[in-house]
Amino acid sequence: MRLLVVKIVIFFISILDKLISKNNNYVVYNSFPDISDNSFALFLYILDNYPEKKNIWLVKHLTSKKCESLINEYSINGNYILVKRDSFKGIFYYLRAKYVFFTHGLFAGAKISKQHCVINLWHGMPLKKIGLLEKNEISQKSKYAIATSGFYQNIMAEAFGMKNEDVLIVGQPRNDLMFKKKDYLSNFGINRCNSMKIVLWTPTFRQSIRGDIRLDGLFSENLAG
Repeated sequence: MRLLVVKIVIFFISILDKLISKNNNYVVYNSFPDISDNSFALFLYILDNYPEKKNIWLVKHLTSKKCESLINEYSINGNYILVKRDSFKGIFYYLRAKYVFFTHGLFAGAKISKQHCVINLWHGMPLKKIGLLEKNEISQKSKYAIATSGFYQNIMAEAFGMKNEDVLIVGQPRNDLMFKKKDYLSNFGINRCNSMKIVLWTPTFRQSIRGDIRLDGLFSENLAG
């Protein structure tokens, strides 16, 4: 029953996307977890450099208080609103915004109109099969995706059924935070001035109970695992 409802919603989103005009100053963001990853890094950049934009976060799990607390750690700019992703208001802003950025998919399967600039920032370059390469029945649509090199450009294009030229080689927006004047690493208790080298180990899903459920690794207390 739930799957049928989702398919109906996606069908109507695809139709409405062609009919509803876009507001060039509306920018929608979505990520998993909420308020994180490449979408969050891009949100901070637009928030601080494009005051004319109306920033809309589509959130699923976090409360408004928690979201505001996370954002306030990085910016005091309040030019944004928080909207529940799976709501009429969330769908409205998705359809009305000229620009949409996501990391893990958003209204997967919905067709994108020519006037809608939906960009798949993803959350890293794949070390495992994703999207169409994993033979998913529902493919995530977007106008553009990003990659860190020509090698990954080919993989991302194939994974999401896109042309190579629509996968932009621009790197990961979240990495830019490490080169800003503001010391974002201090939020994690890292003093970069006292460190000759900083190693960040961020493995992909190995065992998970939320989102993309996987059991393709062994749990261990140390890095070697």
